[in-house]
Amino acid sequence: MKGKKYANYIDTYPDFPIPNVFFRDIFPLIAEVSVFKEMIEKLADKSKSLSPDKILSVEARGFIIGTALSLEMGISMLPARKKGKLPGEKVSYEYKLEYGTSTLQIMRNAIKPGERVLLADDVLATGGTTHAAIRLIKAAGGVPVGLASLIELTFLKGRKLIEDKTFQVISLVEYDE
Repeated sequence: MKGKKYANYIDTYPDFPIPNVFFRDIFPLIAEVSVFKEMIEKLADKSKSLSPDKILSVEARGFIIGTALSLEMGISMLPARKKGKLPGEKVSYEYKLEYGTSTLQIMRNAIKPGERVLLADDVLATGGTTHAAIRLIKAAGGVPVGLASLIELTFLKGRKLIEDKTFQVISLVEYDE
């Protein structure tokens, strides 16, 4: 397992929210301020070479990672929200989760054409959310450059959904099962 130090602060709940899914709870890690700060600094350091102009964070736990990362990197954070949570003109993308489907939305004018956008989320699992966010960034005229994630569930092979091979995945903890 990669990232055992941080994994020690992540609780696992089997069969949540449905049978055969293991929920990884990052809130114990966030509660340890010095560990959370170190984790954000490490993600920021690994992400700097991607030269992002903005960070796009996925609702809801991704907001925590993305907001802290935006403060550390000194760039703005944009929300990617679930359907029906944003006013005005939106860009939408429906995608599959490991236990259902969802729709992700961003404001149409949130990304300027050509802006380099770093995606920030808590977990890369099946890749559906990451794939949807990449599609949203492109539809808004941005250039998706990478994902900064605390956890990657490598056994779910989420990287396979990422079509652009220049898109970099940065994760600090990997679970192989």
